[in-house]
Amino acid sequence: MKKILLFFVFAAVGHASGQSAAESVYYLDAQLVDIKNIYINALSLDSIVVERKTANGEVYMKSKRPITFITLDDVLKKYTSINETVNPVIYLIGDKLITSKKDIRIDNSYYIYVKTIDLKDLTYIDKKYKNLVLVRITLSQEELKPEVNANDILDILKQ
Repeated sequence: MKKILLFFVFAAVGHASGQSAAESVYYLDAQLVDIKNIYINALSLDSIVVERKTANGEVYMKSKRPITFITLDDVLKKYTSINETVNPVIYLIGDKLITSKKDIRIDNSYYIYVKTIDLKDLTYIDKKYKNLVLVRITLSQEELKPEVNANDILDILKQ
């Protein structure tokens, strides 16, 4: 519910000011943040105040407690054994392709799920791209229930 509320707050600020939400200014605990590169768990927030008196609008978010952020490098180290010097990585967070990983920060209170997809067996890409690895990151406010599909069962039986 808070996730939906955050979306509407960000959309309202952009719409009310006649600008896109990305042009509004965002603060987290009085610190300026780049909302395009930060993933904040709505459950970590105590309040959100929208100020429309400025040209582009401002959003003030107050956290319940100090938020610890992790980087994509942290995620890669913690959840995979991928060495980026050997296998270049393409990151997806949800369905968003990450074009620059340098400023991405993820609220560590999320349940973070990582799935890696090795592209070496793809026949329709050039050989020079075969060592690429796709890292899909899913952020959830609650623990996901395990999913089992037929392929997983077959893989277990083959072992």
